Amino acid sequence: MSAKRSRALRAAFEGLERRETPSSHAVAALQTAQVVSLQGSGTAVNIISTPGVNGQAVTDWIFGKTKGLGNYSGQLSLFYGLDHIHGTGRGVITKANGDQLALSLSATAHTPGVPRGPGVIHFTVTSGTGALAAAAGSGTLTGHVSLLNGFHYVSHGKVRA
Repeated sequence: MSAKRSRALRAAFEGLERRETPSSHAVAALQTAQVVSLQGSGTAVNIISTPGVNGQAVTDWIFGKTKGLGNYSGQLSLFYGLDHIHGTGRGVITKANGDQLALSLSATAHTPGVPRGPGVIHFTVTSGTGALAAAAGSGTLTGHVSLLNGFHYVSHGKVRA
């Protein structure tokens, strides 16, 4: 005798909520996202410098021009520790049309304790407004600090907006 095998068909449902598929809005956003070049130059002028027990707080007004943003202005606020070499802080850049980029900053002064000399500020975009609302990216401001003329810098970086 031969044993008969019975094959039973069992219906099952697959939960679509567990799949990670982009929505049509996300796909459209990726297709329209563009890379904005931050190559350009500018000047930072010190408006507040407050020495303290643990370091020094510095706030600069900035203005400049990049290929991707055009003309912009803004503010950078940094706190330098007791070594007067390394600083961290926040900033904001505003385009001529009012769109903004919020920045997280990390700075290095190459001449500690002297208000002039070379320096670099690394930035990471943390958020944006207007056409830059979904912006993400990073870059640097590299330049020379002059006691009389501020911080003249060259900017490099890219933002996906």
